[in-house]
Amino acid sequence: MSAFRGQPPVDSQMAAVLLARLAVNYPQMNTTYNGVSFWTVLGEQLIDEGWSEDRVRYAVNCMLKYYKYPTFTVADILQIDKNIQTFTAAEAELLPADHRPLAMANFGDKWRICYQYDAERMNLEYKQWITCEDKKRQKGMSYDN
Repeated sequence: MSAFRGQPPVDSQMAAVLLARLAVNYPQMNTTYNGVSFWTVLGEQLIDEGWSEDRVRYAVNCMLKYYKYPTFTVADILQIDKNIQTFTAAEAELLPADHRPLAMANFGDKWRICYQYDAERMNLEYKQWITCEDKKRQKGMSYDN
């Protein structure tokens, strides 16, 4: 699941500000064809796809840090995302006791179980996830009782 799911879409002015950072670093892409620039098409696609400001910022930063080629396509940008693995309650219950800490995180549209690290990294509101076995252990119970 995208870490940016449920966030409000970026507005055209902020998209232009963020894309200007790329335009400065990729000057060979500052061409126009029949009055339409690559940056205009890219900005329109990001808005049409409903990208949030955080996702656009993340994609721009990824391109600046990791993309080493002199040019790129709109599709290269549209493929950039940050995914968070989520679990159903049943899946979370099956994980071993020494597994990384889980959290119930607010993804904007719904609360979901994910790694606590991901919730913190994405600044999501979260509560620590406690499995049924952990709850029973806290009460001094076991499945054998």
